[in-house]
Amino acid sequence: MTISIATEHILRKSLVLVAVVNLFLLAACRESLAFSKEPSVEESPMVRIGILVGAKKVRIGSTSSFKLIKEGSFGQKELKNEVEILANKGGLFSYSLGHLGERLLFAPSSGTYLTVNNRRYRGKIRLLSREGGLFNVINELPVEEYLYGVIKREISPAWPIESVKAQAVAARTYALRHLGKHGLKGFDLLSSPADQAYGGMEAEDPRAIQAVDETRGEIITYKDELINAVYHADSGGVTEDDLFVWSDDEPYLRPVEDSFGQDSPHRQWSAILSLGRIRENLNKNTAYEIGQIESIEVAEYSPSGRAAALRIRHSYGIDRIRSNTFRIALNPGIIRSTFFKLRALSNSEVEFKGNGWGHGVGMSQWGARDMAALGYTYQDILKHYYKGVEIEKR
Repeated sequence: MTISIATEHILRKSLVLVAVVNLFLLAACRESLAFSKEPSVEESPMVRIGILVGAKKVRIGSTSSFKLIKEGSFGQKELKNEVEILANKGGLFSYSLGHLGERLLFAPSSGTYLTVNNRRYRGKIRLLSREGGLFNVINELPVEEYLYGVIKREISPAWPIESVKAQAVAARTYALRHLGKHGLKGFDLLSSPADQAYGGMEAEDPRAIQAVDETRGEIITYKDELINAVYHADSGGVTEDDLFVWSDDEPYLRPVEDSFGQDSPHRQWSAILSLGRIRENLNKNTAYEIGQIESIEVAEYSPSGRAAALRIRHSYGIDRIRSNTFRIALNPGIIRSTFFKLRALSNSEVEFKGNGWGHGVGMSQWGARDMAALGYTYQDILKHYYKGVEIEKR
């Protein structure tokens, strides 16, 4: 077949054009891949936080219009004003919207946020009806955004930035390790110190956000598994073995001599309690049945020097109680740690003198603050308190 000069010229121009287009597409593809290397907040794992458990009523609003989705019926409604939701025998109810079933989901408009009782929260809000005419209020959001609202509730973001980063990585690891912990109640974690303190957007701080963003996706592992990254305020000089607190036996949660945090305001504490108050609190907050208390003594010390268990003689008999159970029952703001000595002041009162604040397992927050001030990195801090671990980005 014979091709004219004009036709050959057109073919050559076409081939050049195709080559240019391919180069453009290749460049665009590479640029797209470059931008996709760092996942967005929305691509991080989702977490469900129980912000109100056993509520009777709640007010849900937004800075803009927002959606109410009735789950199960596939119905949704756009709202412009705050709405009050109450519990009744039939599930969830609103005077302005009527009966709403047992499951509701509130979603904000793009670029806005929801409010729960005038407090701002990122992500979505879910309401789940439960027994007894009550319901749970759950904040669903990416774990990175959740962490923005945790840091300030756990430590001061004004602390040296490496200690704030250590807190961010520990809190992220704890959250991901415990996904599904309260699954039967419809959420993963509580918003209280029982899991991790969380306050939504009201608890956010620029330095806390910086620490979260600069450690995005970083978690603590032991033999490729997420660790139980528990932490406490102040070790009192040595951390505790988790075996003596929760009967777990994690090799990375062993006692650590801790010379840091000497300037902690929680380093020493004391409390005087009546035997009557001790009996009342134990009967109210534990499964023990304690009669009139005759004496209390330490039954066992752990290798860290803490009181591991107490022996209580009373009119019904003798009970051996784990010290951390005793501390929580009495009030952890009063019996601040199990790192204590006790003595009877009279036939009706006992004095406790102790060191540190919290269960004592894992990272000491005040110790981390001191380490960061001395120039240690957040990786140094985490590997000091959690033995044999690795810091990974996933």
